[in-house]
Amino acid sequence: MQALVLPVGADRYALELADVREVVRGPAITPLPGAPAAVLGALNLRGAVIPVLDTAALLGTGRLGGAPFAAVAETELGPAALAADGEPATAVLDRPAGRSELAAGCGRYALAGGVVTLLDLEALVAPDRLAAS
Repeated sequence: MQALVLPVGADRYALELADVREVVRGPAITPLPGAPAAVLGALNLRGAVIPVLDTAALLGTGRLGGAPFAAVAETELGPAALAADGEPATAVLDRPAGRSELAAGCGRYALAGGVVTLLDLEALVAPDRLAAS
């Protein structure tokens, strides 16, 4: 399967490439007062206002200090940008390495000397997960 690998802290997570619209380098994020903690703010992408989400907070692994990169993905609720603290890269995930212990994880795959966790995009950005972050 084709995937986009997102570095988040010391770990790597992946989204199915078919769900990703584009990667934005250095997005200009406008804070949204009163938004849940996992919402870093919003970005204006060619006239469309898109929420930027703290991927680490959604996964329960901490908080990102910023968003040097954002992967804009299409979800059932509309576009959302997932923050990454390293440059995302495409990869082929074809060697399963086990199940994921994350609620939003679909599985783990061997990739370049390590493992990457494939994320269930809809579970990751579910409204109850955003509110709980």
